[in-house]
Amino acid sequence: MEDSKHIPAVEDIMTPMPLEVINLSDDVYTASKLMKEKEISSIIVLDEEKHPIGIITERDIVRRVVCDKKNASNTPVESIMSKPLVTVEYKANIDEAVAIMTKNKIRRLPIVKDGRLYGLITTTDLIKYMFQKYVTDKEILKSLLRYKKYWEE
Repeated sequence: MEDSKHIPAVEDIMTPMPLEVINLSDDVYTASKLMKEKEISSIIVLDEEKHPIGIITERDIVRRVVCDKKNASNTPVESIMSKPLVTVEYKANIDEAVAIMTKNKIRRLPIVKDGRLYGLITTTDLIKYMFQKYVTDKEILKSLLRYKKYWEE
């Protein structure tokens, strides 16, 4: 295992801004439409001061709207978003991010800098990093990545 001074910071492998976000005052239909248009599976919810306060995933929409037969146009994102939002500071290293994601059983971890959204790290980002950096048997990681574009770059 590498010593801690050689482990990259999350900002080195995260998806940087701009990220797709939605306002607390928006409805689930608006969030769903944006997620479909941008081909993303989650969206960060910002409060009035533009601080990240929650996240909505496709899973949240299925479980908290579709299965409960709610009207997405009349359902505020605040009522279904996962909160409190688990985040990590941009200078944290990858090991810290993995520990937070594992402890909280999450696949997406927003990165913050001075309380503002700075980026997002996902399990796909971590697998891609491992694929490029460590693994000699890359077929295993290729099978874990859902989309060919991640390993052909």
